[in-house]
Amino acid sequence: MDHETYINSLKRHSIDNRSALNAGKAEGKTPDEIEVETLEGIRLKEIVDLLNMRELHDLVHEGKLTLAGIKPNTQQTGLDVDSDDEGADMLRNMIQPPLEEIFSISLFMDSDDVEAFYGKELVDDLKQRPLEDGNVWEKYSKIMSAGPATFILLYDQNGNAVNEWRKQVGPTNLQKARDEHPNSIRGRFALETERNLVHGSSGLDENDVYNEGVMRENVGREIEWLRNRLTRRRIQMEKAA
Repeated sequence: MDHETYINSLKRHSIDNRSALNAGKAEGKTPDEIEVETLEGIRLKEIVDLLNMRELHDLVHEGKLTLAGIKPNTQQTGLDVDSDDEGADMLRNMIQPPLEEIFSISLFMDSDDVEAFYGKELVDDLKQRPLEDGNVWEKYSKIMSAGPATFILLYDQNGNAVNEWRKQVGPTNLQKARDEHPNSIRGRFALETERNLVHGSSGLDENDVYNEGVMRENVGREIEWLRNRLTRRRIQMEKAA
């Protein structure tokens, strides 16, 4: 399959289910119940198969893909919206060329998911940063587990997907985002560093220098988490059928 055909296949299988997850949560249903209701078994199998294909790995290696994320409870930020659905839609509309959204899906994350997604090195670092009632990691994990998160594959024909999205997102640190990148998403709308609206794959090495190899490794790890998470849900649904 050539890359254009592969990308078009991903687009056809994109699932816009964040509002359904929020509605189920408001009704008091469990995350498992809500996801089973909003993810079709057959379609989910096709998504997992697509995420396992060599073409995806090729695109990551070429720097043409990154995994963006919209974090839970976007209404609790500076977006000035009344609902998470409205905030998530607004953030998706902020994605600018040359980046193109080619696939998205929303899921609930528990603490284990959050830890696996971000990787041991970052988790260990954040656990060492104390707060009055715990540490930075505990706070952040609770934020990420509080509602649905949306994961978006972004494509850049020029092979600069990670850097381009990081530029649009802005730095993780809120003060740095406001001071140095005031027009970025975080610079404009984040209220605190731990609640900074969106996720962007990074590529900082041990010297805090962007490294292409680290970028590809991080994007690959995050996509692998997404693939494994959907695979587990697919297996659960097949067993229950």
